[in-house]
Amino acid sequence: KITRLFSTGDFEPIGIGSCRSGDLLVCLYNSKDIFGKVVKYSQSGQPIMEIERDGSKRSIYTKPHYVIENKNGGICVSDYSKREVILVADNGEFQFSYDGNKARKVVENFTPEGIATDSRGNYLVADHWNNTVHIIKENGAFVSYLLFGKIEGPTGITVDDEDKLWVCEFGTDDGTVKVISYLK
Repeated sequence: KITRLFSTGDFEPIGIGSCRSGDLLVCLYNSKDIFGKVVKYSQSGQPIMEIERDGSKRSIYTKPHYVIENKNGGICVSDYSKREVILVADNGEFQFSYDGNKARKVVENFTPEGIATDSRGNYLVADHWNNTVHIIKENGAFVSYLLFGKIEGPTGITVDDEDKLWVCEFGTDDGTVKVISYLK
């Protein structure tokens, strides 16, 4: 049985994630006006909170793509057009953005796709273009690159209860999903 829960109007839904509360986080994109937002919906489909602008009234997102809720209720989003990972607090207040550690000039064309969190509160970000996963701290500080050159075209990722990283490789000849134990 399929039930239509709600409509997003002029916005196209791109990404979706669930909250521990059962609420939904939906990444929305308006291709006409070229901007995006994240909306938190109740289980019945009622909007609870729209996250669109920071305290200075600037757009936070352009094309939000993947979304997760962290252990503190914060909302972490990969923005495909901005090429950034953006965290807002549970009240929607902007916390930080991560640009792929451009200052180190190790990677080029940071392409954030799937995001996950581990038991330590770190964020793991699939970087499709650079064939790696970035690990960043809760505050947005860079920790390290993981699997640099050992994975191909990572897109969707998740971390299980045992802190194993599961990676979907997009664009491979054999459609690979890998599991990696990375915490010691």
